[in-house]
Amino acid sequence: MFVSSYPTTAQAAGGTSYNAVIVGIGDSIMRGLGADQGPALSKLNFSGTVKIDNRGQDNRTIQEALDDVRANSGWGQAVQNYETGRTCIVLMQRATNDLGQKFRTANDTYADLEALVRLYKNQGFYVAVETCLPRTGYWTSAQETERLSYNTKVRANAFNADLIIDSAQDGTIGDGTALNGRAYIANGWDATTTDYVDGVHLSNAGQDRKAVIYKNALPTLMTKPPRSQGQFPPSDTTAPVITSATNISQPENAALTIPLTANETVTWKIVGGNDQAKFTLTGSNLTLPAKDFEAPDDSDANNTYIVRVRATDTSSNYSEVVITVTITDVANESATGAPATSRTTAMSYDTGKFGQARKTGTVLIPTSAVPATPTLPITLEIWAKTTGTAEQWLMLTDRSPGDNNTWGLLQSNKGLISLVSSNTFNQSKRTDTTFASNDGAWHHYRVRLLSSSVELDIDGTLVATQTGAPVMGAQIVLGEIYQNQYGVGWTGMFDEFAVFSGARTGAAPTAPYTGQEANLIALYHFDGDLTSGK
Repeated sequence: MFVSSYPTTAQAAGGTSYNAVIVGIGDSIMRGLGADQGPALSKLNFSGTVKIDNRGQDNRTIQEALDDVRANSGWGQAVQNYETGRTCIVLMQRATNDLGQKFRTANDTYADLEALVRLYKNQGFYVAVETCLPRTGYWTSAQETERLSYNTKVRANAFNADLIIDSAQDGTIGDGTALNGRAYIANGWDATTTDYVDGVHLSNAGQDRKAVIYKNALPTLMTKPPRSQGQFPPSDTTAPVITSATNISQPENAALTIPLTANETVTWKIVGGNDQAKFTLTGSNLTLPAKDFEAPDDSDANNTYIVRVRATDTSSNYSEVVITVTITDVANESATGAPATSRTTAMSYDTGKFGQARKTGTVLIPTSAVPATPTLPITLEIWAKTTGTAEQWLMLTDRSPGDNNTWGLLQSNKGLISLVSSNTFNQSKRTDTTFASNDGAWHHYRVRLLSSSVELDIDGTLVATQTGAPVMGAQIVLGEIYQNQYGVGWTGMFDEFAVFSGARTGAAPTAPYTGQEANLIALYHFDGDLTSGK
């Protein structure tokens, strides 16, 4: 008898006198590793009555074998090995890589095996299926659970294989014994195990034992009469047709749910795509969370999200499609969909720095736009002008009457700007500047809230730094009289309030914000109303 090792085919001794053909469809365990680990198929010694083709191939899966059979190509299929008038046998050994490298479930692996058995039987082969051997390492408890579940399904043989070879139950290389009584060894391997060389592959001694198992089991099929082709036509060999859309445009800032549809009952699975981690699949609904056009997080940052999905019918036929979702920009869109509100009902507008501006009324920025406890650092920017002398806040965290917990920009009764970033109004907790804000001109104010300090730029120049973490935990208020005048709008105007993630520096802007600025969180133009837009 001659035995080949992937990828060549061998003739049995004695020319054409052999009676049976055995084709091994396996992975590196079947192929054998190195000269001292001869594969079990080369050790059967069936005395020239059998032709054997060892198609063991490294890292291969049952899923790939099924693909090969359907495509009638590749080393996972054996149709070319069928010989009329001889007993033809397929020995299916794979499963380790399905459950291991591919992290597939026992159910998915078994479903592919079931389809594969039907196809091979219809091609005229007797089919022997081997249970999945234990691994002595590089294996997780979850993978071990799937292996045991897979083996239970194989032993039940609901798919009607002609022979089950239960190597995993063997007392020498099977469960327990080969692992010195342990189910598996996480992230390592047992160097004392003599039947395995690296936690996965059988040693030469292990392959010897496997050959004994094969030699005891396979003759039950070798003595059967030849099986003609076409006796076991699968009930369904037609792959499902996926009918759902594959190219979708989606406006930014809104979550997308794609109903997946096909022309028959199928189960769905995400199987690839550069952005597959961005999608979730529940039943037949594929979901992509809301995306920001100005801050794409797809694999190549071009606002195109790509995922591959598979539809598998009840006969394990499947089809796959690539779905591409393109995020589109929304002009003047709200950062959160939430407008600002007024603490007072008397809101009015007049000609501002750019367009219109708020003239009277205290504005509350909703926490849905800027969280009460945002991730620092963030930057707040606003244009403002005033001619008043009353002590008043340009911006601050919200407070109740008499509540001294705040940070903000305070205009003193001398018209000078002070930076407050503490939990009291005491002078020692204020950083006063010499900048006179009440000159009736428009000025740009930029506050950087950092993890351990607050910085103030006026018209692009750093003028004050207050050490200590800013007091957060409340919404932002724009334009309010200081102390006992709670709820009364300040005497002045403000325009173009914007919030950015990160610490922005540089010159004051010379034009209104476009909404396309990097890291923009919220933007309010105050062009006659309190709606947000970026």
